[in-house]
Amino acid sequence: MASATSPAGSMPENLEPDRSRVMSMLSGFANACLHEMAPHPAIAKELEVTKAENAALTRENKLLKADVKKLWQDNETLNSSLKQTAAERDHFKATTENLQAILSQSKEPLQALCLQLQQENDWVKRQHDVLRATTERLVNDGLQLGVLVNTNTTNNGKSQKIIGFRYLSTLYL
Repeated sequence: MASATSPAGSMPENLEPDRSRVMSMLSGFANACLHEMAPHPAIAKELEVTKAENAALTRENKLLKADVKKLWQDNETLNSSLKQTAAERDHFKATTENLQAILSQSKEPLQALCLQLQQENDWVKRQHDVLRATTERLVNDGLQLGVLVNTNTTNNGKSQKIIGFRYLSTLYL
């Protein structure tokens, strides 16, 4: 079988249909591969939209994390405040219950308590007056003996300003 060759070293003529068929198969295979691998025409725009949404969600997530942290701190503050006020509430509740118990009994114990407090108050006032009189007598005695020094230049009769006292240098035997 002699093969017929075309001029200038090209392919034989009888192989041309096979070549076209092979080329057609290869181009079909390449087109199928490209079609499978090629991006969708709108994929670039979808990618941009997805990136923008991702950035927005990332920012929102950071803000939400900050809000959660702030809320956590607020909850801790409220929790500690509630613990502190619980003790105060319990104290006031007990005091209120005690007062209600006293008031619910009768007026006699309450009147007796008021009378006792009034008597104690009067006693404290009398003791205060005695201490004031004693203090004034001691100050006057100290001034007369020269042990205390009166530094008040305007003596209005109500009070005296005593800054210091002198030490006696002589001993009494």
